[in-house]
Formats: sequence, C-alpha cells, structure tokens
Amino acid sequence: SPAGGDEAELAGSALAPAPRYGELRVEEPVESHELWCAIARQLRRLAADERTEVRTCSLHTLTSILTSHGAQLSGSTWDYALFRALLPMMREVCEAAAAACATQQVAKPLGKEGGVPVLMLLHHSRDTASKQWDETWVLLLHSSTRLFRAFLPTLMARPRFSKAWARLLAFCRTSLLAARRSVEVSKAAIHALVHELLCSTVALKTPRRASSSLLAAARSPQRG
Repeated sequence: SPAGGDEAELAGSALAPAPRYGELRVEEPVESHELWCAIARQLRRLAADERTEVRTCSLHTLTSILTSHGAQLSGSTWDYALFRALLPMMREVCEAAAAACATQQVAKPLGKEGGVPVLMLLHHSRDTASKQWDETWVLLLHSSTRLFRAFLPTLMARPRFSKAWARLLAFCRTSLLAARRSVEVSKAAIHALVHELLCSTVALKTPRRASSSLLAAARSPQRG
C-alpha cells in the first residue's frame, strides 16, 4: 500500500480505494469508473489466489478487457487499473514466488487403485508451487508489457506515467535477475524488455533515468 504521503495524494482521486461489488447499488445507474475499478480490484485479488488456474484466468481476463476497452476508458480509470491493480500485482507475484516451496510436489490425489494413491499427472515444469508461481510471473510480464505497448500514448498523457514506467522497468529488472531461480522468468523478461524499449524509442519521451538504470542492472554480473 502507498506510503503516508501518497495516501493524501490518492484521497478523492482515481487512485482512491474502489467500491466492492457488494457496495455497488445495482438498482441504480453505476458510474462506469466505479464499475471498472471494482472489476480491477477483484481481478487483482484473484491474481494472488493459491490456485494456479485461478491466477491464470484472472490475468488473462484483466488483459483481455483492458485491451478490448482501453480506448474507451477515462484517464482516471487507467490510473486505477495501473496503480491499484497491475503494478501492485507485480510485487505480490514476486513475493509469492519467492516464498513458494520449490521441492514439495503439488500433484493432487485423484483416488486410489489397489490401495495405492493415484496422483494427477503434472509436467515436470509445473510440479511444484514455485514452478507454478513462475508461470504466473511470466504471464504477468507478458500481460503488463503488452498493455503498456498497446496504450503507451494514452498512458504517457497521465501525470504519474513516469512512476508507472519506472515500476514496470523495475519489475523487468527483478525478473532479469531471477535467472538463478528461474531461467523461464529471466528469458521472458528479456523478451518483454526488448519490446518495451523498442516501443518507447518510438514514443521519444521514455524516462531516460529509469531505462538507463535497468540496462545497467542487466549488464552487471550477478552476485551471491
């Protein structure tokens, strides 16, 4: 959650907490901004679910609806989607992936045959909680960079774009440096970073400081 100074900035703005679904009065006309914020809020919660299939569906849904309707969204709705949904997801997914068990298999029991438990067959790349969170991490990388590329001119017009861009690049940096635990995540970060920098070069107003710090981190050797 934002620090104290940011809380005052968010109060009464598009970045203020969104109403929950239960707080929306469905019998009355609902402001489109409120509805979009409620949707983004719920999808963000589902993106942190312990079930990998729920996380995957949540991210696919958020990306799909923002891609389909992004051109019709107001700037304040985009602010909320970024700062209260997409960007916080990056931190939450990284933390969950770091805390996930990398050794215990997560195959679910399907029953017994001859008194012996029968487990669901999982591919070796998805047979632990850590590997399944890596899958979510990769999907979030693809989803977030896709949205930034698709709506870069719209997002650049927002007053807090430089902060959003810096946080996206920081997420890419963290992903790049995750090679020791997941080559899959690191490769996805390289792919995402290349496309983001190519896109931002066309836009001309890419924050140089954020880009330079990321590239410096990518070139520096890993330690520890």
